[in-house]
Amino acid sequence: MKAIDIHSALDGIRNGRIMALEPQLQPLTQLTPFHPGAGAIHLGRLGGEMPWERHPDGDKLLQVLEGELDITLLAAIGLLQETIRAGSILVVPRGLWHRLQGRDAAVLAVVPQHTERSTHYPAPANQSA
Repeated sequence: MKAIDIHSALDGIRNGRIMALEPQLQPLTQLTPFHPGAGAIHLGRLGGEMPWERHPDGDKLLQVLEGELDITLLAAIGLLQETIRAGSILVVPRGLWHRLQGRDAAVLAVVPQHTERSTHYPAPANQSA
């Protein structure tokens, strides 16, 4: 799992026509798979550490608009940590325990409807609920 710098991704994409007939001229390029399930779009500012959480019914999409966001993921291979900087997105797969720490971060998030939270270090037994 790796944050995607949107500006870098756009640098490699040429302009396309909205109603292009040829498939190779489509104006949109897939960056990563995303399966949100039922949920909502959230916007906010984060500072400090959030509790552990996971979303058993869908993927979570994070886009950092300003500042930086640190994410810790509890994967089958252990803890993974990454910093997501302004202009980047990250998809957190369904069922994966994660914890966010904002550093003056403005964030747009697509969050699945069902969220489980824990203030304690969760057991890494199974990613999916």
